[in-house]
Formats: sequence, C-alpha cells, structure tokens
Amino acid sequence: MAGKEQIEKLTKKWYGATAFAILVGFLFLGSGLIGAAIGLAVSIGIVFFIGRKLGAGSRGMRTFCLAMGVLGMAMHGFAAYRFGTSFLATRTLNDLAMAASPVVYVYMNAASLRVLLRKDVRSLFA
Repeated sequence: MAGKEQIEKLTKKWYGATAFAILVGFLFLGSGLIGAAIGLAVSIGIVFFIGRKLGAGSRGMRTFCLAMGVLGMAMHGFAAYRFGTSFLATRTLNDLAMAASPVVYVYMNAASLRVLLRKDVRSLFA
C-alpha cells in the first residue's frame, strides 16, 4: 500500500477514535448534547486538517505528529493506569468507561507512530 493510502487509512481510524472519545464523554461525563456536538466538530476538523497536511507530505506536520505520538502514548498510558486502578477499587461502569478512552488513544498513537515510521510513508515526506 502506498504511503498516501496509509495516511488516509490512519486518518479514518482517528475519526473513529475521536468519535468514541466524544461518545464516552457524552454518556459518562455528562458533557451534554451541545458540548458533545461542538467537541465532535472541532475534533473532526483537527483530524481532517492534520490528515490533509500529512497526505500532502508536510515534513513539519510529520515531525509534530511523531512528537505528539510519543507524548500521547506516555500521557494516555498514565491516564489509563490511573483510571484502571480507580476501576479496580470502585468497580463502577463510569470508571471502566473512563479507562477505555485513554487505552484507545494509546493504541491510536502507537498506530500513528508505526505508520509514520514506515519506509513507504517516509518516502512521501522526502
């Protein structure tokens, strides 16, 4: 699969992860329908913008995404640990849902790093 196709596939995965996080926030944090709609629109807009820049071969955006991927894995990993231990202590559905969102983001950041470091994708940014 060509580098640009890999970027497009990754962008679609990020759309799904973003929608999942917004849904968790709406259902378990009580963000409200308006807040969830605004959050979804802004998040989808950011994913769209980053996906377009990466698809166009922006070296700066690739570097930014690599740095944020490493930082995101560390931060979301810590958050997943904290919410996971909270879930083990309380055993509530709310804490389980709160642990699921950072786990999804750890996976997505790892997938982003894996895609952005592939040889065929790196050639897109040469």
